[in-house]
Parts: sequence; structure tokens; C-alpha cells
Amino acid sequence: MFELIVAKNARAQLRKIPFGYRRLIVISLRELKEDLSLGEPLSRELTGYFKLRIGFYRAIYLVNNKDETITVINIDHRAKVYN
Repeated sequence: MFELIVAKNARAQLRKIPFGYRRLIVISLRELKEDLSLGEPLSRELTGYFKLRIGFYRAIYLVNNKDETITVINIDHRAKVYN
């Protein structure tokens, strides 16, 4: 199982999200630790990153297979997360 690391910026963004979605995001990230196939790879300037779709929100993260870590770098509404 992978270790989940949530960047300081992503934690701050998570606090701004309404409680119901925040709870769902946390549950989804815990599930991601056990099943990496839940995420989808990104392309273009975000090649190498992955996204996890959670309702109207997205979590952008990096996977390090060598260290077995998942680093969440951004969590925001789908309209703003890629900017």
C-alpha cells in the first residue's frame, strides 16, 4: 500500500471545500492508496501527473513507485484545478 502525502497547499484548499465534499475527498484519497487504477493520467503540460475525480472536484497528484508514495499537490473545483 502506498503512503499518502498531502502538500501544504492542497491541505489549505481542502479546508475551503464544503464539509460533505471534503469528507468524500478524504475517503476517495484513502481508497486511492490501495488502488492506483482509480486515477487517470493527465496529458500536455501536466504529463506525469494524475487526477482523481470526486464529483465536481479534482485531486491532482504524483505517484512515486520507487518510494511507494502518492503526493497530492492540488485539490479544487474542476473549473479551477488545472489553471
